[in-house]
Amino acid sequence: MKFKTALFDFDGVIVDTEPIYDIFWNEAGERYGTGIDNFAAVIKGTTLPYIMEKYFSDRTEEFRRMVINESTEYESTLYRLARVFGITAAELLNLAEARLSHPLKATAHRNEDFLFREINYKNIRCLHGRAGKGSRVSHPNVHRDDYELCWILDGTLRLTLPSESYELSAGQSLQFDALLEHTYEALTDCELLILHIRKENRF
Repeated sequence: MKFKTALFDFDGVIVDTEPIYDIFWNEAGERYGTGIDNFAAVIKGTTLPYIMEKYFSDRTEEFRRMVINESTEYESTLYRLARVFGITAAELLNLAEARLSHPLKATAHRNEDFLFREINYKNIRCLHGRAGKGSRVSHPNVHRDDYELCWILDGTLRLTLPSESYELSAGQSLQFDALLEHTYEALTDCELLILHIRKENRF
C-alpha cells in the first residue's frame, strides 16, 4: 500500500500547548471572580463559547467580549514572542518558568585509563579528567550528536581524529564533531576539561 498523505493531530501530539492555556485560565478564573480553584483543569477540553455560557452567562456582553479578547491577545502575543526567538510558545513558557539556578553534584567514573568527574545538564555535559603519561581512551563516553570541546588545563595530550592529529598543551583547546572517531592519548601526566555541547546551541 502506498501512502500519499499523512495527517497528524497537532495539539498534544506535535506540540503540547496545554500549559500555555493553563496559566491564562487559572489567572483569569481568579481575576474574574469565578470562585473555582484550578479553573484551567475544570474547563479543560471545552470551547470558548461553552466557557462564556457556562461560567460567565451572568456577566454583561461587554465583559464576555473582554474575556474573549484577552484570551485571543494572550495567545497571539506568546506565539509572536516565540517566533522572535525561533522556539515554540510552550518552550518560551518553559524558559520563563524555569529555575534561575540548577545545582548539581558531580559524579565520578573511570573510562579506560582516564578518571573523570562529570556534571550533566540538558544542553551541556562537562567532564573534568585526569590521566597519567601513556594513558589512552577512545570515544571517552557515549556520544550524542554533539560538539565536543577539549581544553587542556595541565600537561600535554594528543587528540587523534580520522584524518587529523593534534598535540595540545596547557591552555590550548580543540572543538570537533563528537560523532567522529577520536582518541585521547596523554603524552605527559595531564588534566583536561571536555565539554559536550548540544548542536542546537551553536556557540
